[in-house]
Amino acid sequence: MGRRLKTILYIIGILLLIESVFVFLCIPFSLYYGGEDFPAIILSGLCIALTGFLCWIPFRKKRREIDKRMAFLIVSLIWIIASVFGALPYLLSGTITDFTDAFFEAMSGFTTTGASVIADIESAPKGIIFWRALTQWIGGMGIIVLVITFIPFLGINSMSLYSAEVSGPSKDKLHPHMLTSARRLWITYASFTILTIILLLLGGINLFEAMANTFSTVSTGGFGIKGLSVADYSPYIQYVLVFAMLVSSFNYSLNYFLLKGKFKKVLNDEELRVYLIMILLATLFTVVMLLFQTSYSVEEAIRHGLFQVVSITSTTGLVSADYTLWPVSVSFLFLILMFCGGMAGSTSGGMKIVRIIVLFKNCKYVLTNIVHSRAFFPVRINGKPLQENVIANVMAFFLIYIGVFTVGTILFIALGINVLEALGATASAMCSFGPGFGPSGGFGNYEHFPELGKWLYSFLMLVGRLELMTIFILFFPPYWKK
Repeated sequence: MGRRLKTILYIIGILLLIESVFVFLCIPFSLYYGGEDFPAIILSGLCIALTGFLCWIPFRKKRREIDKRMAFLIVSLIWIIASVFGALPYLLSGTITDFTDAFFEAMSGFTTTGASVIADIESAPKGIIFWRALTQWIGGMGIIVLVITFIPFLGINSMSLYSAEVSGPSKDKLHPHMLTSARRLWITYASFTILTIILLLLGGINLFEAMANTFSTVSTGGFGIKGLSVADYSPYIQYVLVFAMLVSSFNYSLNYFLLKGKFKKVLNDEELRVYLIMILLATLFTVVMLLFQTSYSVEEAIRHGLFQVVSITSTTGLVSADYTLWPVSVSFLFLILMFCGGMAGSTSGGMKIVRIIVLFKNCKYVLTNIVHSRAFFPVRINGKPLQENVIANVMAFFLIYIGVFTVGTILFIALGINVLEALGATASAMCSFGPGFGPSGGFGNYEHFPELGKWLYSFLMLVGRLELMTIFILFFPPYWKK
C-alpha cells in the first residue's frame, strides 16, 4: 500500500473517531425525550468509531507527509466521507429511509447549507434533531480546522490542508503555528456559542432549543427545529439570533480580536466596513418596501427586514417570515446578497465581501488606466497593495463561479424544475444558504426534488463550501501528472 494512501486512511480514521464522539453526544437528549432513537444513535456511533479505528490503528506509527496536491484530495474526501457516515443516524432511526435523502441532509449540515428534505421536522426524534444541529456546528468552523486542533502531529503539514479548505484571497492566521491558530479560532467559536446559548435561555426557551438554534446560527447553517423555522419565536429571540448570525459572518480573526478588546483593529478593517454598510442599506430598502407594500407595523418591518437581510448576507437561511411573499424587488435584492455572502474567514458562504471589493477596485483600476495609461494605481485592501496573482485568482474564481451557477441552473431546469426555483436552488446550494424560491423557499424544503436533482444539489453544496477550486482542481488533468 502506497505511503499516500496510508496517510489518507490515517486522517480519515481520525476524522471518523472524532465524528463518532459527536454522535454519542446526542445520547443525553435522546434519553431525556423518550429514547426512541437511542438504539440508532448507539449503533451509528459504534459503526463510525469501529471504521475509524480500523483505518487509524494500522498506520498510527507510520511516517506521514502531506504535500499541497495531496491536501486537495484529502480535504475533498473528508467532507464526502463525513457526510456518508453522518447519514447513518437518519437511516438507522428511520427518520429518513432513502440513502440519497440521508446523504443530502448530512451534506447540507456539514456544509452549513441548511437545505432539508425532512417535511415534518417537529415529529423527528430529538436525538436526531440534535445530531442534525451538531453537523452544522462541526462544519461551521471547518472539519479540517477541527482535525488540526485536536491532532498535534498535523501541525507541521497542516497549512496545506487549511489552504485546500479555505481558498480565499487571504488566509488570516492568529499565530505563526497553524495548530495554535486553529485552537484560538475554536476557542472564539466556542465562546460565541456559549454566549448565544445563554442569551437564548434568558428568552425563556429550554436548553435543547437554545443549543439547537445556537448551532444553526453561529455556524450560519440554518437548520430550523420547527416547521416555521424561527417565525414562532418571540421578537427577543429573533433579535438574539440576528446578533449571532451577524457576528458569525464576521472574519473570525476579527472576532478573536473583539474578544481580546482590540476594537481599533476591528474597526479599521475595510471588508468589515463595506459589509456593515451593505447590510444597513439593504435593510433600509427592505424595511421601506415592507412598510409600503405589506401590512407590517414599523417594528415588524424593521425586525423581519433586518432578520432576513442578515440571514441572507450571512447565508444562514433561517426564516422569520415567508420572504417569498414579499415584493419581487426585495427577492431580487436577496438573490444578489446571497451571492455576496459574508466576510472571508467566517462561517458564511457566498463569494465573500473581500472578493467583491477586489473586483470593483480592479474595475476602477482598469478604467483609470485607460485615461492615465502611464500611471500605476495598485489595488489595495486595508492599505496594502495586492499582488497580481491574487487579483488573477479572484477574477478566475468569479468566472468559474458564474459558469458553475449557469450550468447548475440549466441542469436543474433539464430535470423538470421551473426556472425560478432552479435559479434559487443553484444559488442557495453554491452560497450555502439553503432556502431558495418557489416551493423550496421560505418555509419549504427540497423533498420534492428528483433523485438526480438531490445529488446535483449535494455536489453544488460541497463545491460552494470548499469555494470551487478544491473540488475542480481534481478534474484538472495536470493535477494527476507526476
